[in-house]
Amino acid sequence: MSSSKEVEIKKEPRKPTVIIYPSYIDRNTSIKFGRKIGKTKAISNPKPQEIAGVVNMLGLPFELEATKGYSRDTQRRGRIKVRLYNQKTNLPLKEEIPNKRQLLFKICEKFHEYRQQMHKIMEKRSKSQPSKKGKNQKGKGKGGGSGGGRGRGRGKGRNKGKGKKKGKKRRK
Repeated sequence: MSSSKEVEIKKEPRKPTVIIYPSYIDRNTSIKFGRKIGKTKAISNPKPQEIAGVVNMLGLPFELEATKGYSRDTQRRGRIKVRLYNQKTNLPLKEEIPNKRQLLFKICEKFHEYRQQMHKIMEKRSKSQPSKKGKNQKGKGKGGGSGGGRGRGRGKGRNKGKGKKKGKKRRK
């Protein structure tokens, strides 16, 4: 009594974009809080801007959304929308990156290279721009320095060992 009817499975077209949150590739994030790849391939503390830079290196169109947050990691802001598939043909834009998982692995692969490039750029900028401080200035000043953010001076006990404290005299 078994009738052999063919069941057609309709495949819905893939969404052309995938979303990547920094937690997906962060070595310090647990799987429970959103890491999608193994710790050996993951990166320490990736920033959304850095991920966007790596995606740009890969040659994929992307959009950085700095205000969006990941529901499992409420402390960190930012996500990257990457267009992975052609909208008309529904085929991957890059053959070596056919899906989101491969994209995550590729980002981790290129991430170290990206950070080295950025480090070199920052070094060149710091060497080309002379310091604005004079020879005798040590970098301390209002609000800066090592005062611990408490304003000028040493705070309480300022007159310690320097004679009597100023103020009202006490009667005995």
